[in-house]
Amino acid sequence: MRHVFLYHEDADKELAIEFRDFFKPMEKRKKLLISACADMPPGQIETEWLKVSIDNAEVLLLLVTKNLLTRDFFYNDFTPLALTRRNEGKCVIVPVMFSACQLDETVFGKLERTPVKGTPINKYQSRDDGFWDVSEQIETLLENYETSLASQGLEVESLKSALSAFNFYHQLSSDAPLGAPSLTSPDLLSVLIIKGGPRGGHDLLAWRWRSSAYPSATVPQIYTLSLTATLESVDQIGQEAWSMLTDTAYSGEVGKMFEQLASLLLQRLEHEAIVVRLDDFKPLLQRDAVDQFFSTLQNTLAEAKTKKSNLTPLYPLWFYLFYRFEENEMPFSLSYPAKVVLPSVVSVSEADFDRWGKETLSSQSKQILYDCIDFERDTIIDSSPEKNEVMDVLERICQSVYAKEHLYDRFIATLK
Repeated sequence: MRHVFLYHEDADKELAIEFRDFFKPMEKRKKLLISACADMPPGQIETEWLKVSIDNAEVLLLLVTKNLLTRDFFYNDFTPLALTRRNEGKCVIVPVMFSACQLDETVFGKLERTPVKGTPINKYQSRDDGFWDVSEQIETLLENYETSLASQGLEVESLKSALSAFNFYHQLSSDAPLGAPSLTSPDLLSVLIIKGGPRGGHDLLAWRWRSSAYPSATVPQIYTLSLTATLESVDQIGQEAWSMLTDTAYSGEVGKMFEQLASLLLQRLEHEAIVVRLDDFKPLLQRDAVDQFFSTLQNTLAEAKTKKSNLTPLYPLWFYLFYRFEENEMPFSLSYPAKVVLPSVVSVSEADFDRWGKETLSSQSKQILYDCIDFERDTIIDSSPEKNEVMDVLERICQSVYAKEHLYDRFIATLK
């Protein structure tokens, strides 16, 4: 028998009692034991009584009305208690939409709600029809309680700790490599050479380096420059960089292009940090041109800086140079001095899934997650190795195990 707690506002007390009556047949069959805020004895301190009720609950039902979302107690007292129990993997929270209101603006907005058809109860032909639909859906949840408990997901911080047993996650979370150019470096731009595919987690390594090397820097403006096969000369790359920064083709003299590009960058770097992703780098065809591009831009930036009076301190400029490692690839290096070669992120084929079974998992929530990932392994790991880059797998974990649409994006944002 599962313990169910119905949370509602005082103004909705009669409505809640009417709703609770629809669960009496299930109570008679000993499928659940339901209580509600309406049951609080007179003279009880609301916060203390609520905490005991939530700590005993395996299912928390929220009767969502305008009254609920306008009371500070719901946000300041109920919400922290409910989220703590849910994040410990001890209860399922189900919003019951009685009327249309902005639940999406709260922390419960991403949870699966009922009625599942999306029609609030007060829009049904009769209120009884709506309550009946909800009671049937709750009965189905109770019959599949363990699955419901695991699939509703945890918050991002819980996801980070639960994923710590994956060795590729350790690498993504590790400190930046030593030897990175510092703020006192004479070089005005820094280059990160990052080996691997676009979904391999290398972006996160680059972000980790940036935040470690320049912890006080503001969030940078990010650009992407695709090094297509036609960009084989330093002038072509320079023209493409100009178009990227200005959204217009370069129409000036080719001989003065880098001078104008440097002047433009200096103006921008007085106000913001800049990151430029150089994607699809092909070392065999483009190494010399890219190397010359960095050296020429560094020299023209230095010259432009000496000519400019009253120059304010500049924000950093980074170039992330991405290339995919091939088995028979010839080794290469750039002569440009201010560079850091980031290590490859371990491939998902080397991710230690079996370690989950060997670790002593410290909380019930981790155990639930382990069971789910093990059960969903065929969904999380694709039969095609090229579809199993680190970020692909993390995204499928978020979707399959947590069933949350935006959890992956929030998780990546916390790593950055």
